[in-house]
Amino acid sequence: MVGSAVNFFLRCLFLVWMVGSPAEAQVYQGKTLVEPRLIADTVRVEAGKPFRVGVALKMAPGWHTYWQYPGDAGLPTKIEWTLPPGFVAGELQWPVPEVDNEDGGLQVYVYKDEVLLFATVTPPKEPSQTRQPRTISPQGQWNGTPVKIGAKASWLVCEKLCVPGQAELELTIPGNGENRAEFDKYQRLVPVRSPNLKVEWQGTAKELIFHLPGWRDEDPQMAFFPNPPNGVLVGHPALKIDGTDLTGTIPLLDGSAPAKSISGVLQSNGTPLEIPAVVSPSSAPAVSTSTASLTLLPALLFGFLGGLILNLMPCVLPVISLKMFSFVKQAGESRQRVFRLGLAFASGMFAWFLGIGVVLLILRSTGREISWAQQFQNPWFNIGISVVIFLFALNLLGVYEITLPGKATTKLDNTGDGYGGAFFQGVFATILGTPCTAPYLGTTLAFALTQPAPALLAVFAAVALGMSAPYLLLCANPGWMRHLPKPGLWMVRLKEFMGFLLLATLLWFIWIVGRQLGIDSIVFLGALLLLCGLGAWIYGAFLTPVASTGSRRFGTIALLVVIVGIAITLGWFRPVKATPVVQKSFTSELDQALASDRIVFVDFTADWCLSCKVNKRVAIDSTAVQKIFREKNVLFLEGDWTNGDPEITRVLKQYGRAGVPLYLIYPADRSRPAVVLPELLTPQVVVDAFQRL
Repeated sequence: MVGSAVNFFLRCLFLVWMVGSPAEAQVYQGKTLVEPRLIADTVRVEAGKPFRVGVALKMAPGWHTYWQYPGDAGLPTKIEWTLPPGFVAGELQWPVPEVDNEDGGLQVYVYKDEVLLFATVTPPKEPSQTRQPRTISPQGQWNGTPVKIGAKASWLVCEKLCVPGQAELELTIPGNGENRAEFDKYQRLVPVRSPNLKVEWQGTAKELIFHLPGWRDEDPQMAFFPNPPNGVLVGHPALKIDGTDLTGTIPLLDGSAPAKSISGVLQSNGTPLEIPAVVSPSSAPAVSTSTASLTLLPALLFGFLGGLILNLMPCVLPVISLKMFSFVKQAGESRQRVFRLGLAFASGMFAWFLGIGVVLLILRSTGREISWAQQFQNPWFNIGISVVIFLFALNLLGVYEITLPGKATTKLDNTGDGYGGAFFQGVFATILGTPCTAPYLGTTLAFALTQPAPALLAVFAAVALGMSAPYLLLCANPGWMRHLPKPGLWMVRLKEFMGFLLLATLLWFIWIVGRQLGIDSIVFLGALLLLCGLGAWIYGAFLTPVASTGSRRFGTIALLVVIVGIAITLGWFRPVKATPVVQKSFTSELDQALASDRIVFVDFTADWCLSCKVNKRVAIDSTAVQKIFREKNVLFLEGDWTNGDPEITRVLKQYGRAGVPLYLIYPADRSRPAVVLPELLTPQVVVDAFQRL
């Protein structure tokens, strides 16, 4: 420790001025020490398409710069990007360094000869986001206006003495070579996270030890590069292979802040692996919430209870209220017809649940990860649902009515007039219910997704039975409906009001699509809804059973024109899946959070999960919960599952959940298991959980 400080102090005594402007090579006493360059891996910029930009440093023979953790001495290179408005740079990528043993027993982590430090830059999806005049082609390329990127780099280059250097660099695209091969070369040297890597940490006041069980690589040049947080002072790591176990020991130096683990990079046979600070997540869930504790019979019971409670979820309430409205209208009908309508409604629920179960089984047979409500991660599914909701709302507002032929003739006005309408209601209610995970349902569905086909379908059927049970009971006892209000004009007004509630639900789906595909998708979806609405109006105005032959002929032609317009609109839109501008691994974020000594609260959520949003607004953002967060210095972390994330999916499954929401509290004492909160939160539930820590 003392040697490191003295060595670094002596080196700093040699700091001198640099000759030449900041944009030129670093020259000291007539010798070029570092030649910096700013390069990109593309010759054109496309809207929303990420590309890589990096600072290449070429050092004089015998000189070196430093890694992000320099070791016993040195300073890491720093880069500050200057980007056009709307452009965003991700984290700096550090290729694996070399170990350099110096005089006095010092060990540093350095780059010799040359290195490329780079980041991924994401342009905006819209020209308006740049607030600069530019022309964009249909492919999203910037035409006629060069894209200028700047970088202010500073480094410390050392040999027997150390000389600080800096440069202000600028890059114009187009105008520079592609350099893709150079980026790919250094990309292979950036540490990667292996999903199969199992790390076990042990810590004392004097040292940290990590174990990699099942390790079979005996590379004699294997090295571990620690990357401790600020305040944690470490010595030189030592590696040992015992049979099939690899053990790494990192000494903790005097004066170091306490730590239970640190992150780092393990290099073996040229493959750098990221070693997380802790196993993520570090604690197993309580037995009562684990799928391992479930068997089929309890799962069927919990599935039934979860389906029953699903009727109270905010996602389902708009449609369920319409079904209650239909009961009022059916109150005067025959008992047999009312019961059959209830069966049709329940059949719609069963059809959707079992259909989803079959689709998930097919996906699982192809080796894909499956989870509950994953269809909402597909923006095209949400676009389709938006269209259905809009047409449903127009129907309630009286824009059109659909008449089906035969005995099952029905208006699909969502009032239950006919078996087809009742069946569609059941399907529609269940579609809107699948983003939610009711109590008992998360663990039960996670269990079902791991079971053979008959068990999976049986659990899904139990959920459908639970969700449909109240309506089947009410239809089986129509005498109970006598207590409902008598039909009248108020029902027409209520139906119209429900149409506006569905339009409010539509706004939610439009927001979800915009979050997934960007602002262009909102304009596209608006145009699609406009055409669908026009088609619905034409149908309701000119294609009714009482319309004249001329009106029906005109309506048919006009409707065909609208359908062609819809097809053109669908063909015109080229969706680009919205990706975070900073591509950061969730498990890396969780590892970093758990490496601290703070309590960690993790909120697994999704934009399409209305229950998640209600819990956030009502409970997590409440004054009482925010107060206890501040009192206990809680570190808040969000796991966004909107577009799907394999790492988040694995955590959900580890805690026995098939979907969101999931709420975890990691105590500051990492030896204690994480606390799993229920799917429905209140401020008191969260506060009580923290008070029990």
